[in-house]
Parts: sequence; structure tokens; C-alpha cells
Amino acid sequence: INMKKSESDNKLLALEETVKILREKEGCPWERAQTHQSLKKYLLEETYEVLQAIDQDDPAELREELGDLLFQIVLHAQIASEKKNFDLQAVAQTVTEKMINRHPHVFADPSLEYKHDRWEEIKKAELTSKKPRSLFHSIPLSLPALARAVKVIKKIIRNKQELPAENFLSPAHEERLGNLMQEINSPDELGKFLLSVLKLSQEKKLDPEDALRVNLEQLTNKF
Repeated sequence: INMKKSESDNKLLALEETVKILREKEGCPWERAQTHQSLKKYLLEETYEVLQAIDQDDPAELREELGDLLFQIVLHAQIASEKKNFDLQAVAQTVTEKMINRHPHVFADPSLEYKHDRWEEIKKAELTSKKPRSLFHSIPLSLPALARAVKVIKKIIRNKQELPAENFLSPAHEERLGNLMQEINSPDELGKFLLSVLKLSQEKKLDPEDALRVNLEQLTNKF
């Protein structure tokens, strides 16, 4: 694909240069002091602020929050560049090549029909050229337990693996839960159900996040 220089390219280059200047000796002490590790919490905070802007359906706010998130990405790339690991251009090249490879129906053969299963097959093929990884390597351990649990269960099902019965409720309890879930038909009702579970867990002085994290660790270790 031929990438043409444009005004947007110049703005991204300006951001890259701005971050570089901030990291120089005469730049800002805060940016100079940052590392990949120290920036983790800010990267997470900016991500959640982007999600909030999306939920509020506020284009102006979303534009600003995406900018703050982009700043974090460019800052990480600059730190890596100073260590001679990679730079922002390498980051862009890597994801561009990945997306082209994963969309053969767009870039290789437009006559191909889009199939989600093909996406998963391509991802698996990409991994064969890399060092062995666990089934869940692409799911961040730092995710909140609920978000991670959803991704873990999806991954197990997509890979046609069997969910270990001992990590879930007994068949009798799961049947009762299934009957209750049949009455839940909207995000609002599901939200109320989950809030009720959290309320009851507080009454029993149980930490739901910790409990889910422990059980999730037991589940993933079996794979």
C-alpha cells in the first residue's frame, strides 16, 4: 500500500517531535522521569476516560481523550526509542502489517468472503512463528477480574476447549441460574442482576473482585 504524506502525517510528526523535546535534558522533569512501568497507571486511566467519553456520546470529549491516550502511546514509543528497542514508526509498521495480513479479503483477494473464523486462524498462524505462549497470552493480567473473565471464557470456547466443570456452579445451581437468566433480556436488567450479586456479596463480607480473580487463576492454570 502506498502511504501518501498528508497534513495529518505532519501533525503526528509534530506530536512525536513534541514528546521527544519533552524527554530531552532541557525538557520537562516529569516526562524525563517516566518509564514504561511508571506510565502504566496513566495509560490505564486515559483508556477509561476514552471509554467514558464514548458512553457519554460526546465527540469533543472523545477527541480530547483520544489525544491524551495517543500522547501516552507516543511517550512509550519515545522511551523505547531512547533504549534502541523500537520507535513510533516501527509501532505503526507492525500494526499496519498485522492488519493487512489479517484482512486478506480486503488487501489480497477482494473476492474472498469475510469470515471471523479466518481472522482467528490467521492469528494462530502468526503465533507459530513466535515463541510458545499460553492460550491467554493476549489477555492482560492487569484487566479487572470481570473483564478478564469474559475474555478468558470467550477464548476457551473459540478454541473449542471444554470448560472445567469444577470451576463453575454445580449443574443444579447452574440450572437455577439459567432459569433466572432467561428473564434477563437487556443490558439494564443484566446490570441490575450483577449489582444485586455485588450487594449480596457485601452483606456476606465477601470481596467479589478478589474471589473472581482467584477462581479465574485456577481456571487459566488448567490450560
